[in-house]
Amino acid sequence: MNFSFFQKEKEFKLLTNIYNSLQGEPFLTQETTLKEKETKVEFYYLDQSKYYSTLFQSRQFAVWTADKGVCRLLVEKKYYEEFGAFYQKDINDMWLDFIWQIFQKEATLIKTIKLLFVAVLVPILLNAFLLSGQISVWLRIPAFVVLISSCFSMNYWMKNQQKKLHIFRDKKLQETLDKIQETLGIELYESLKEKQKQFNPTFVEPKSDQNPNEDNPKNKDNTIDEINELN
Repeated sequence: MNFSFFQKEKEFKLLTNIYNSLQGEPFLTQETTLKEKETKVEFYYLDQSKYYSTLFQSRQFAVWTADKGVCRLLVEKKYYEEFGAFYQKDINDMWLDFIWQIFQKEATLIKTIKLLFVAVLVPILLNAFLLSGQISVWLRIPAFVVLISSCFSMNYWMKNQQKKLHIFRDKKLQETLDKIQETLGIELYESLKEKQKQFNPTFVEPKSDQNPNEDNPKNKDNTIDEINELN
C-alpha cells in the first residue's frame, strides 16, 4: 500500500474560492517568511472579488486567503485607509504565523484521524466481511462489539482533540493580539479597536458581482473564519 498520501505535508490553503475570485493586479506586494520559506503577500481591494457583496454585507472588511504558495489579503478600501496600521508588514507576519500554526494543527489532526481509520476500522470491517460466510453468528458478535467500541472510542477521542484545538487556537490568538498591541502601543491599539466598532461604510453595488445562485463563500473552505472577523 502506498502511504505517501498520509506522509505528504498538506499544502497551505485558506478560502481558495475567494482567493481565485480576484481580478486585476494587487495594489501592494510584500515578502514574508512562512514555514521557513519566502512567501509573497498580495494586497487586493475587496471589490476586486466577485464575493464583494457577500463579504461587505457580512462586515468582513479584511479577509486572509492562501493558495499556490501565495497569501492574499482582501481589504475594503476605506477600511484600509482608516486601519492601515493593522496591516503593516510586522503585524501581517504575526497574523500569518498564527494562521499557519492553526492550519498545521488542524492538518495534523485530520491526518491522524485518517491513520486511525485505516489502522483500526478497516481491518475489522474486512475481517467481518471476509469471514462472514465461514464462522457462526456467535463468533461474529465479538467482532461486531469491537467495531462498535472502536467507533465510540474514536468519536470520544475526536471530540477531545477538537476541544484541545479550540484551547490552542484561543491561546495563540491572545498571544498574537498581545504582540500586536505591544507593537502598536496600547493607546493606538485601543483607539483603532474603538474606531473599528464605529466603522460603518455605505455599500455600493458593483457593476459585476457574485451570481446570486453561487455558493456563499462562508459555506465552504471556511477554516479560521474567526480570524478574519477579528481583522
